[in-house]
Amino acid sequence: MPKTKSILIGTVLFFMMLPTIHAAETEKEEVKRQQLTETEVQEFFEPPVLPPGEILFYCDLYQGYDNNVNLDSSRDGDFFTELALEAGYKHSFKNGFDATFDYYLSAITYYEVTDGSFYDNNVSVQLEKELFDAPFGFGAGNNFEYIYYPKEEGSIFYANESEVFIQHNIAEGIYQRLIYKFMFREYTDRKARDWANVAKGADRRDLRNSIIHEVRAIIFDKYVLKMRNQYFINDSNDQYMDYYDYSSYRIDTTFILPIFPFFFENFYGLISLGYQLRDYDSRQLVNDASKTQEDDFYNAIGSLIYDLNKSFSISLNYVYCQNESNEPSEEYSGSTISLGLHYAF
Repeated sequence: MPKTKSILIGTVLFFMMLPTIHAAETEKEEVKRQQLTETEVQEFFEPPVLPPGEILFYCDLYQGYDNNVNLDSSRDGDFFTELALEAGYKHSFKNGFDATFDYYLSAITYYEVTDGSFYDNNVSVQLEKELFDAPFGFGAGNNFEYIYYPKEEGSIFYANESEVFIQHNIAEGIYQRLIYKFMFREYTDRKARDWANVAKGADRRDLRNSIIHEVRAIIFDKYVLKMRNQYFINDSNDQYMDYYDYSSYRIDTTFILPIFPFFFENFYGLISLGYQLRDYDSRQLVNDASKTQEDDFYNAIGSLIYDLNKSFSISLNYVYCQNESNEPSEEYSGSTISLGLHYAF
């Protein structure tokens, strides 16, 4: 698969999911950030699309409409603009290790419901090495992230996530990978609460341990299939009802295929389906204190992508999400539609 194609499709996956969640509510923020981290270019296409010694740069511009910015019963809709920039560099060492350095910046702006606007900065490095003449590999990485909400100070946070992984290269273009991640996140202006729901002096901090298994296959250099299973545990210093302590399981399947390949060599389609179960440790239901909250989250994504030339592409994107819960006030749905212009070299 050409480098520009890999960058574009990964980019579409990344940005199609961004504007569906409003910044003011923690669970909805969490859905957004899960979608952010699970659709990065480097995670979707492995081995990395960046050859050693080369610099990667891409820029994406989206214009779209979100029919439920706050993901609540008011269903306030708004237009949005997305701009993203990324620069990366890969270096190969004599001992067989490859190092990838990457900086990523995205900005999402709503015109009227401005609380949902945010800026996301990421700096990451990853080391990896092949074993036994390439059937297996292992690696480690670290990503520092700072998310800034101009209109929601309580939602601003920084995070550091470290990972280790082992990879089994099953055949040409097919691999499976087992990943362990540990994340530390601290909010800059959101205090943790004690058991009596009184704000403490310390800022809220979350710790997360994740185990991920993923399988990816590229067939005939045109068809891409990726399946990903993830289980994680979230532990927060916010003690009130263990409000942010929960375990979660998520599964995603994504398929990319050419559209009318005999007539259009540069026309692709993307379909992705996801499901997440979130089980809270102690968050009681409003009308039944004997039960705790449990959520089922579903999302579906569709995209059409056309390469204008080696550097420029355009896309039409749609994403739908829905949360079902035994706490009625936590149920919501929403969708976005957007047009994208992509530049890569």
